[in-house]
Amino acid sequence: MDNASFPESRKDLGRWIGVSHRVGQAMCFWILTWNGTVISRSSVQAVNPDELKTDTIKDQIQASDRSIKTKIGNHINSLIDLPFARQEAFIYP
Repeated sequence: MDNASFPESRKDLGRWIGVSHRVGQAMCFWILTWNGTVISRSSVQAVNPDELKTDTIKDQIQASDRSIKTKIGNHINSLIDLPFARQEAFIYP
């Protein structure tokens, strides 16, 4: 969550990369943001299947993928043995 937006929580769409060991408290995760940076967050939430069917989330995922590809390129074909499905998207608060 973006604490700067208190009292309203702000969630952004990102890609889960993995567990961020030795960063923050227990259960922190690396998240790839829209602008191609990697951040560590202690709470992430998977986009549920019903949300994935909405045009809003579909559009956000496509925009996120385009933005990431522009910033860091498309290296997904070179990744082997991913610990998650390539289509998985997560909301990081």
